[in-house]
Amino acid sequence: MTRLFRALALTALLAGLVGCGLRPVGPMAKVLPQPAPRPAPVPPSAKTDARPPAVLPTPTALVAPDAVTPENAHALAAKLTEELTADANATKAPVTAEVSRVKGQR
Repeated sequence: MTRLFRALALTALLAGLVGCGLRPVGPMAKVLPQPAPRPAPVPPSAKTDARPPAVLPTPTALVAPDAVTPENAHALAAKLTEELTADANATKAPVTAEVSRVKGQR
C-alpha cells in the first residue's frame, strides 16, 4: 500500500513539474495573468501583392473563319499553321511535368 501511495505521489510530482496543463482553482490559487489579445487578421483586400497580375498575350488573327473559301483553303491552312505556331511561341506556359526522385531508390 505504501508503494502505491509513493508511486502516485511521484507521478503527481512529475506531472506538476512537467506542466500537464492543469490550472489551480479555489480560494488559495494565485490569480494568473490573462493572455494578451491577438491582433485582428488583415483582410485580403488590404494585402499588397509583390507582383503585378500576369498579362495574357493577345492571340494573332491571321485567318478569319469567314475568309475561307474552297479556292483559297490550302493557302489559308498554311497561314493558320503559322498563326498557331506564333501563338504557341508567344505564351510562356509553365513546365508542369516534374519527376521527383527518392534518394536510395531506383
